[in-house]
Amino acid sequence: MATLTDARETSRSIDEKAADWIARLDRGPLTEDEARALGEWLAGDARRRGSLLRAASLSTLSESAQAIRHHLQAQLSRPKAAPISDELPYDNLTDPRGRARPTR
Repeated sequence: MATLTDARETSRSIDEKAADWIARLDRGPLTEDEARALGEWLAGDARRRGSLLRAASLSTLSESAQAIRHHLQAQLSRPKAAPISDELPYDNLTDPRGRARPTR
């Protein structure tokens, strides 16, 4: 005899299906049939909407993390700047009369 828990989807299966929908949405606009199927899927269980939103958030975070990683890699691959000297540019210069300027 089937019980209520047997017929109910697991949270894992809902999350997997939500991830599939997000991947599909990421590829472009849904067809009419796909949009209808998504609407029906969302209406079938109250947990599905939250799962779809979580999957969308994770997808956005993943894209952001990839963008940050690429930015950091570009920054780290740049040549390093020359070290800053402790000397000021005029330390070894003379004043207009030819006398050495005092150093610090």
